[in-house]
Amino acid sequence: MQSKEVENFIIENLIEYFKDKVADFTVKESADIPYLQLKIECSFYNFYVIRFLVEKGTLFISISQSKYQFDLMKLTFKSELFYKVLEDLESELQLRIPDKYLSAKGWS
Repeated sequence: MQSKEVENFIIENLIEYFKDKVADFTVKESADIPYLQLKIECSFYNFYVIRFLVEKGTLFISISQSKYQFDLMKLTFKSELFYKVLEDLESELQLRIPDKYLSAKGWS
């Protein structure tokens, strides 16, 4: 897959799965040479900025806060398994967000 295809795949699947829980997509980096390299940031639950980094066939997902990154997942990028990744990501994020906040926004 080319970087543009991967970019569209990730963004479309995030929107489809998370609906109004995800917003503000920013493609920070996108290149095919010398290898596929893609960096996308977006906001989840209006609470966290999450970074998706695809590099050499590996997907890294982390929370980006201030100048720090907190790793959430690192796995081989496979489009057929991406839906499972989104389920795991949702669980990880909801563990880190206060229940009162999720309830107040109608996301619990």
